[in-house]
Amino acid sequence: MISSLWMLLAFSGFSPSVHAGFLDALQGAVKEASTRLDQMQRAAEERARERERVSNGYRLSETETDDSRLTLEGIASRPIRGILLAIAKQDIASDTFSSKPLERRIPVESTTFNVDFFLTEGPGRYRAEIYECEEELGRSCLRRAAFEVLNRDTRDLSFLLPTEKVQSAHPEIVELASRLTAGHSTERERSRAIHDWIAANVAYDAPAYFDGSYPKLPADALSAFRKLVAVCYGYSNLNAALHRAAGIRAKVVMGKAQPVYTGEQALASTSCETHAWNEVFIDGAWRLQDVTWDAGTVDPVSKTFERGPHSRYFDADPNDFARTHEKCVELPD
Repeated sequence: MISSLWMLLAFSGFSPSVHAGFLDALQGAVKEASTRLDQMQRAAEERARERERVSNGYRLSETETDDSRLTLEGIASRPIRGILLAIAKQDIASDTFSSKPLERRIPVESTTFNVDFFLTEGPGRYRAEIYECEEELGRSCLRRAAFEVLNRDTRDLSFLLPTEKVQSAHPEIVELASRLTAGHSTERERSRAIHDWIAANVAYDAPAYFDGSYPKLPADALSAFRKLVAVCYGYSNLNAALHRAAGIRAKVVMGKAQPVYTGEQALASTSCETHAWNEVFIDGAWRLQDVTWDAGTVDPVSKTFERGPHSRYFDADPNDFARTHEKCVELPD
């Protein structure tokens, strides 16, 4: 087009210097118009992405992620106790989302909040639904927003990501894990340092166990760390959180303990899921740990905890462990 205009100007009697000036100006105008069109297109695309990220006062950091992490900002429409986040992954074969989404319950202290959450089932498309809960989380919840998001993260992050009760990405957990594992080069050394700290510093909550109030008390990793008091579920969540924060895969296992030793295990029910422990992936294999039993014993007569940290159930022999523990289920990643 420029060469044609040059010829037209030549036949019109314009001098070469005028020709050149005119063409330079024309080229500049075309370039500026192209730049403005690009900017307008990018702005339109950004507005479209923003509409995808915002719903009823809730906003996602992005609708696509390369590291399985997203941030949710929200302003609740009413005073609430917390939000329920239901995350369902799309099944490629059926092109539908799972009918059994993973649920994360997030207590909130005000109507404004900012929380991170993780897509724990690998790469793919997910649907995240947000419910506002007035009472105990999981009850009286009203659906307020929904988003579809894409996870491009292809890494195997199984049993490395945070969950509702295993808050391995929380700054307090990350700092403690870093401090405990500093100077230890092998996975076994790092795991032992975490295990030994919990066994030496967290007391078993004997009063709550004996008066039956423990099921109503927080049993997440952060609560166990802050209070330094827990029952088996809190011990196991904290152990898993610190391992995951240190880059070591860790499961929380629920089962029952055989009545062989004194303390909680002597009082254990014959029903399943009355005790919790961990399986930790060290040196290419899943290793058994029961840090609750390694912290000490509970006297069933005085109903008190007697601290006595040891390592009998660190990397326990599977055959010996099976004599006192029966696995029922490992909690979802």
